Amino acid sequence: FECATPVVSAVGHEIDFTIADFVADVRAATPSAAMEIVLPDGAAIAHRLLQLERRLSKMTVDRVKLLRHELAALSSHWALRQPMHLVQTAAQTLDDLQARLNDSSQSLVADKQSQLHRFAELLKAVSPERILQRGYAVVRGPKGLVLRSASSVKPGDLLDIELADGNLSARTVQPNTPDLFDEQ
Repeated sequence: FECATPVVSAVGHEIDFTIADFVADVRAATPSAAMEIVLPDGAAIAHRLLQLERRLSKMTVDRVKLLRHELAALSSHWALRQPMHLVQTAAQTLDDLQARLNDSSQSLVADKQSQLHRFAELLKAVSPERILQRGYAVVRGPKGLVLRSASSVKPGDLLDIELADGNLSARTVQPNTPDLFDEQ
């Protein structure tokens, strides 16, 4: 039963079973039947080998035909017949893309320059010099700080007044008095 070699039991023409029949890998009724089980038919093997050979031969011929057809198709492809045409087409595409990039970048630079010019003009319009040219003045108190309120000076404080065309010095008379100059 534990034998590593396959065991065929073929005692032959016995009606009863032996213990060997129960532990064997295969049981045959006669020794001749056992030989037929163990050894396959030579003619059947030869026939099968012939079938496999024909099948392999046909597959090989079909594969060669397919590969020849693919080779012919590839060798007649326009890209292989005219490789320079392929290179020229790619070069033209590259030139077109480069022209579009140049146009886009020039347009972007022009837009940004125009925007910068508008911002510069806006800054000029609100610059302190332009404000002074419209008749306003910058008044600095005794400590040199810009005055924002009349209550931040006392009578007699020296003021520095910056105008569009120069500076003036003045002394306060009465701070916090509204309409001081309207009475004159």
